[in-house]
Amino acid sequence: MLNKIRDIGRRVVDALVGRNEIGSRRVFIVGRNTSGSRVTEETALTFTAYWRAVNFLATTIANLPVDVLRRDGGHRVRLDNDPSSYILNVQANDELPAFSSREATQAHTLTWGGGYHEIERTRAGEPVALHLVTPDRVCLSRTADRRLVYEVSNPRESNTVLDPVDVFHVRGLAFDGLVGYSPVALFRNAIGMGMSAEQYGASFFGNGAAPGGVLQMPEGKDFEGRPEALARLKESWAELHQGPANAGRVAILEDGMTYGGVGIPNNEAQFLESRKFQVTEMARIFNVPPFVVGDLERSTNNNIEAQAIELVVYGLLPWVRRWEAEVDVKLLDRRNTGRYCKMNLGALLRGDSASRANFYDRMFRMGVYSPNDILELEDRDGIGPDGDVRLVPMNMVKLEDAGTMTAAARAGGVPGGDGTTPNQLLRLGEIARENATRSISATLERVCRKAARAIERHASKPSFTDWVGVFWTDLASELVESLKETVSGLVRASAAAVGGDPVHPNGRAESELGDWASEIARQSTDEAVRAVKEGAVAIVTARWVDIAEERAQSLADAVWAISVGV
Repeated sequence: MLNKIRDIGRRVVDALVGRNEIGSRRVFIVGRNTSGSRVTEETALTFTAYWRAVNFLATTIANLPVDVLRRDGGHRVRLDNDPSSYILNVQANDELPAFSSREATQAHTLTWGGGYHEIERTRAGEPVALHLVTPDRVCLSRTADRRLVYEVSNPRESNTVLDPVDVFHVRGLAFDGLVGYSPVALFRNAIGMGMSAEQYGASFFGNGAAPGGVLQMPEGKDFEGRPEALARLKESWAELHQGPANAGRVAILEDGMTYGGVGIPNNEAQFLESRKFQVTEMARIFNVPPFVVGDLERSTNNNIEAQAIELVVYGLLPWVRRWEAEVDVKLLDRRNTGRYCKMNLGALLRGDSASRANFYDRMFRMGVYSPNDILELEDRDGIGPDGDVRLVPMNMVKLEDAGTMTAAARAGGVPGGDGTTPNQLLRLGEIARENATRSISATLERVCRKAARAIERHASKPSFTDWVGVFWTDLASELVESLKETVSGLVRASAAAVGGDPVHPNGRAESELGDWASEIARQSTDEAVRAVKEGAVAIVTARWVDIAEERAQSLADAVWAISVGV
């Protein structure tokens, strides 16, 4: 009541001084909603799926490094000593690490609709600290001259009015673009339903003796006139059999009593389905794949990678852009200083060494990264000036120069033809095999993933053994057709590079390709049949994708040998 009186008084003062409130302090008081559970920004976090979504997104955003940069001509310069870099990555203020500060801000945004910090600045205007302000203390309003201000309530003190330039404000979706909508307020019924289902489940199992069954006395016997005996029976039965810890105990019945089981009504038996649905609802609210909130029902080895990409593109990237924009304007003054920030999503690969290695390998081969660039990303010391050299494959030339280069190679004017040295031939062989492996591996992985999906669908069918043989035979033909032009082109390019005949090896290469595809089909058919019998379909099909590069390498070696006439 006292808070309501204070709120009314504040509104009266606002009216007298001409202040127009846009977003009230986000005190969300709704009592019980239609689900029967009291839902507030605090109680919503007791619902496990909601907590999981908020905690996941908040910690993930806080975990991303923030690079402060500036354009210097055509180059980007990292400003690791910039004050904003320190307060965003190391220490937000004297009391709060940067990680905790950013984590709390994102969590506030996902529950209240916005997260706030007061920016502490030097006399020169440079930010030196971010002080967290809980959303329930903040009100965004306009003064009589239509100027935006943030009013922060202080316990036992007068309110503080802050200019927008001194408030770091990350906001969610809002029609006015100023005060984000509270997800808890918008979806209180969905959240409340999940909380109610959870409470019902706890009560259901806590009173486990109630729906279990009935004890029936023989005809002509009852407890009439013996209330003490009936009370003792009920007490002993509850003590021995009630609750999940006592489930499955053997019951000893006396006086001819019999036990009859009672089926669980549909509305009680289906409450688990309701709980599953509400978990998925939380994923919808935050625009993330279901696995983020712990729903793995539809996640497989084949689609989990696609779901992870979906998470980054649709679940994380919009929040990253909101953070970057707020940092650029409020902390870096991008318009006047040219400084800007980038949150490094590549940090998400930190726990996946295989993916990082593959990414670095591709960037290195394209000449995008030097060895020192890769070492810096791995937080390791460089190897000196030699590590700054960027390399590209020597067989890559401009398209218009391709014919000239081939003719020169045949004439012996450049390494190739009769003038090719053993070392040059070895290097050309490495390049040809690398190109072949990449092209063939990509095609084979696509075919193997297609096979994995089809086999998972047909594994339970009685005709699987007959079907899988025909299926892989057709896939072998598809492989040959898909790779025929690739292999032929690689043969011609490799042969031309060493002054060989670019036409003669084609027949041998196509024969080698056909034998290679047929052998893969035979092995995969046998493995699929065994996998179904042993219940290891997912393991076997995942292995096909894993060894695609190894199989591609064997064909690439054969292509090279044919190309140089070995």
